Amino acid sequence: MAWNGIILVLLAAGGWGLSLYFFLVYRGRIDHRSWWVLPPFRMTGKSCRLIVDTDYGRVFRYPNMVWGLFYYPLLIILISGNDVIKFPPDVFMQVLTVVVLAFSAYLALGLYRLKVKCRTCLGTHLINLLIFGLVLVR
Repeated sequence: MAWNGIILVLLAAGGWGLSLYFFLVYRGRIDHRSWWVLPPFRMTGKSCRLIVDTDYGRVFRYPNMVWGLFYYPLLIILISGNDVIKFPPDVFMQVLTVVVLAFSAYLALGLYRLKVKCRTCLGTHLINLLIFGLVLVR
């Protein structure tokens, strides 16, 4: 696997970790100060949870972090497949990451409009932007 693919897999794993963290905190399964999440990406109090129950926080009836739990592993599979057997084609991953980046921009706008400061959300948006950039230059 090329360096680009390794970085993409690591970023996708990080995005999945943040999605899982958000999901578990939202469901009350873990504390928001969990040791395994880097401090800059940890939730601060209840501010992040406020966005989940808004139109910005749910798409197609499910909280956005649930979509992340499926998107990032799918991306890892697609990157690995592309590097090993050249399937799917790069253009497929480019379209997928453009859609996800547009969705991230919409969610970031929601954070701004609702005046919610969610470091976990911003972390996933940053990861999506980096993934988009790396997929674009593949």
